[in-house]
Parts: sequence; structure tokens; C-alpha cells
Amino acid sequence: MQAISEAHVRAFVEQRFYGGIPYRLIRSELEESLGVHMSKKQFELKLHKWQLRRHLRRDDDANIRRAIELIRDVYTRGPFRNSGYRTVALYLKLAHHVYIPQHLVRVIMNQLNPQGRLERMRRRLHRRTYRSPGPFHAWHLDGNDKCKEFGLPIHACIDGASRFVLYCNILPSNNDPCQVVLPFLETVRRFGRVPSVAIGDFGTELVHVADAQRFLRWEGIDRLAGMESFRQQKSVFNQRIESWWLDMRQMQVSWWIDELSDLFGDVHVNLDDDMERALYLHVVVPLFQRSLDEFVIFWNFHRIRKQGDIPGGRPHTSFHHPSAVGLSRRGFEVDEEALAFLEAKYSSMPIAPFYDPSLEPEVSARLEALLLVHGEPEVTVDNFRALVRTLIIDERQAKLAGLIAAPA
Repeated sequence: MQAISEAHVRAFVEQRFYGGIPYRLIRSELEESLGVHMSKKQFELKLHKWQLRRHLRRDDDANIRRAIELIRDVYTRGPFRNSGYRTVALYLKLAHHVYIPQHLVRVIMNQLNPQGRLERMRRRLHRRTYRSPGPFHAWHLDGNDKCKEFGLPIHACIDGASRFVLYCNILPSNNDPCQVVLPFLETVRRFGRVPSVAIGDFGTELVHVADAQRFLRWEGIDRLAGMESFRQQKSVFNQRIESWWLDMRQMQVSWWIDELSDLFGDVHVNLDDDMERALYLHVVVPLFQRSLDEFVIFWNFHRIRKQGDIPGGRPHTSFHHPSAVGLSRRGFEVDEEALAFLEAKYSSMPIAPFYDPSLEPEVSARLEALLLVHGEPEVTVDNFRALVRTLIIDERQAKLAGLIAAPA
């Protein structure tokens, strides 16, 4: 067996020493990996010989001065400039072999950059500040695919300044431009006003929204008129709607994902089968949409804290009464003739439904009969899984019976 050099053993030990591995585990790894056995006393003597120690001496000023210089260098460049004292302490050990206790690193960092430490303690680092002069200035649109595997894609639009959710709809497809543009036009019709600019990502599902927005703003004379009235940018910069997706996921959609995952795991709903798809979506879509509508109402009336010079308050108040929070209504009154033209144009285009419309009477009759048998007045979040399961199983049993009864 080839002898292991002391330099090799030292390098092996140093890496784990500065990584904070306990001594007993280092000795165990030495024996397992290199076949080098050391007693506790022998290991301590080696550490002393190699000048490896985890406690500073009272006269170890040189090590502290070096640590201060290295930490100052961390603040001026490198990927660790926004890191906390624990990360910096480990970085000093692994990259520079400077062993400084965490409490001393914290003290040094506080001396060099007290404001940065304060912001990290508050978990608040400097980020780009979203600014919008008022409601109807910018509308943010985006699709959400978290429930798409269950046949439930979502599309929503939010006002940037007030954070008022304008709509949040389940669509047969949030990738179909014809389906995405209709809620946008309905919202413009509802408020009689078109936003100064609409903002979305680079997906093809927004091509009709872009055309409609630019058509409605074509006669404008401001800097955002015409082609500039629709802006495409990466999702990471579409922060208003992306932030809202996170809140919606935490407070609403995560529950649905869990419930639907259990349902699909229980009965394995086949969305490629026309009847199973119709039975499932006929039950779930209205219930899920009602749940989203309730969350939108909650969101629009909940109170948002003031963030710096960005006004807080309730989105409903900021949207409908902007002067109450120091904002001003933006956007422009919509041209009724132009809006009617767009509505006629896009509503005449073929739109794929959730399921085959010819199955609607039979599906409705089956659900009503099942509710009557169970003594349930309507579909609720408490009974929808049992209803879907029964409908799917009955459908499969009927198909099986038909196959058995069919002549050979």
C-alpha cells in the first residue's frame, strides 16, 4: 500500500478544519478515506504543529487585522458583498484560511457597514422601487400555469399603482390569444377607460392584447401612445403581477393544488377522455373560479402597508379614490366605436371550450342526479372530490358494461 505523505494528510485535514467539521469526524474520515489512524492526542499534536487552531489568542492581532482587510474587500467586490456574518465567516475560513469566530466577524461587519447589517437583520436589501403615478397608468398581465396540469390555466391582470386586481380567470387555455384578449376588453368596457400602458411578457398569448391596446391608444399624443402603449419585458421585471402570484399561491392556490393532486392520485382523471374531462371540469371549474373571485375580493379590500414613499391602504380605495392616497387617475377614456370594433372582431374568432359543448346536457343531468342522491344542494369545496370520484367511476363502469355487453 502506498504511503500517504504528510502534506496530503495536512491538506485533507485543513479543508475539513476550516469547513468547521468537528475533530472526531475529521479523524474518522482520515481513517476511512486515507487509512490513517490518529488518536485524539496525536491529532491535537498535529494541529498544534500545523498551527491550526479555532480559538484566537489574546495577542493574535495580525489575524484580526487580516480579517478586517478581507471583510472590507468582500464589501467592495465579489458575490459575498450582500452576505451576512455567518456566510462571511465561512468564506474567510474556506477561501483564506482565516479562522475568526462568528461574533467577531459580526462586530467587524457592524463597524465597517452598520447600515448594511441593519438592513440584513430586517431582511430588507435595496431593490428597485416600483413607481407608478396612479391607477390606469400601467396594467400588468400574465398567465399562471401552476394548475395547468389539472386542466385549469389562469390568466390575470392587475393595476400597477393601486395593486387592484382587475380580473383573474380560469381559461380553457391561457396560451390562446383570442381567449386572453376578451377579458381585457371586458375590463376596458367595464371602466370605460384604457390604461396608458399595458405590460406583459414575451409570450405569444398576448399578441391580440398588444394589438388591441395599441389600436385603442393609436390617436394619443402622449409619449406612451401608439406602439409604446404595450410593453413586453421578462417576467422577472413584471413584478406587480409576479408578486401577486406568490401571494395567491400561498393563500389560495396551494390548497387547490393539494386537493387536486389527491383527486388525480385517487381516480387518475383522464383529461384526454372527452366524457371524463367534461365531468371533471363541469364540477371543478365553477367552484375554482368562485374561489378565485372570493380571493380577488379579499385582496382588493385588504390593507397593504406603506412602503417608503409608495402609498399603502386598500387596493380598492387606491384604485377608485386615488386622491385619498396621494395618487391621480391616469389612462384615457376609451373610444366606444373602436372598442366595439375590437369586441366584434375577437368575439367572432373560434375559441376552444373547456370541453365538448354537446356533452353539457348529459353532464349537467348526471351531476344534478348525484347531488340529489347525496342530499347536497350544490357543489362545495367539501364535497367536490367525492362527487368527481363518483362521476368518473360510474362513467368507467358504464363503459366497461357496454364493452362486456357488446357482441363479439
